[in-house]
Amino acid sequence: MTATQHSLMGGHVHLYKRPGSTLWQSSTFLAGRNYRVRTKEESLTHAKDFPEDWYVGLKGKQRAGELKIRQRENRHGDGHKYL
Repeated sequence: MTATQHSLMGGHVHLYKRPGSTLWQSSTFLAGRNYRVRTKEESLTHAKDFPEDWYVGLKGKQRAGELKIRQRENRHGDGHKYL
């Protein structure tokens, strides 16, 4: 059984339903990390409204500097941090 998926907002937000679940979930990649959230909705029509507001809220936090940018560990041993 495969997950049902939809892309929203030009592919920046993904809406999906995992196999065996009745609830829709949403994900996005922002500021160097993945964010996921449950919509708590069973209906696709209702679930589509939630991730758009959630994403706009995340973008606002990013602009205000409230989202931490995850830095990768330095595997090169040169003292630099990589985003």
